[in-house]
Amino acid sequence: MAFVKILAPLTGGNRDEAVLTSAISAALPFGGHVAGLFVRSDPALTMPFYGEGVSTVVVQEVMDTAKKESDRAAVAAQAILSRLARATDVAVTEACEKRDAPSVSLRETTGLFADCVAREARLSDLVVFAAAKDDERSGITEAVEAVLLEARRPVLLSCRAMAPGFHERIAIGWNASVESAQAVSAALPFLTRAARVDVLAVAEPDAPCAQCDALVEYLKLHGVSAGAREIAAGERSVAQALLEEVDGAGLLVLGGYGHSRWRELFQGGITRHAIAHSDLPLFLVH
Repeated sequence: MAFVKILAPLTGGNRDEAVLTSAISAALPFGGHVAGLFVRSDPALTMPFYGEGVSTVVVQEVMDTAKKESDRAAVAAQAILSRLARATDVAVTEACEKRDAPSVSLRETTGLFADCVAREARLSDLVVFAAAKDDERSGITEAVEAVLLEARRPVLLSCRAMAPGFHERIAIGWNASVESAQAVSAALPFLTRAARVDVLAVAEPDAPCAQCDALVEYLKLHGVSAGAREIAAGERSVAQALLEEVDGAGLLVLGGYGHSRWRELFQGGITRHAIAHSDLPLFLVH
């Protein structure tokens, strides 16, 4: 099992370096390919917001401004990719290419950021995002949701650049749900290469802890030696309990819930709490 194609959506902004650094770190154990994707905005998609009767002069100004901004951002994304490739001794290829060592490429497309990323994610093994803060591009959150809910691909989300070896200690947030099981299966390429794996089951006031024995047995069949620990949430939320009990892990594996419940996680639950209060990278699957 391996993550052979790792998608790295780029915007030409400050977060691109963290995205590419994390994607390269994720690719190292597998000799995987990091597929950089830069999405140019399509000015035609914004024109309906200006209403009817807009002069051709205004339309042209909007088009020209959008093109200049996209050109600037594309140059910035390419510069960051080239610099990081040199710094990490990773080969730059014209297109996606599997080699013995990690490689990286960059291609452009035009359209809505979230839609383009989700479409490209369908044929990617993993998508890496640097978590956007409240004052940064809101399209990042939309793209993460689109990848998880529409493309149904795993996401690696972190507040900052992840160094090689971040997966050596992994915690799994386990509640015995189908979504949790899918998250574990999707994370097996990392789990089988971890030095330590901890299964964390949180007991909420109205729900007992999920039995972890079956998961530990399943992981053992895959060559993963895991320990299990039950946590009492008490007055804490599940998100708080997990993040406070990870005990030095470098990655937290989580499964989603239902569609509406998953969106709640982005608005005020596990993901938002992790972004605001923890440097811990998240491996997310819906």
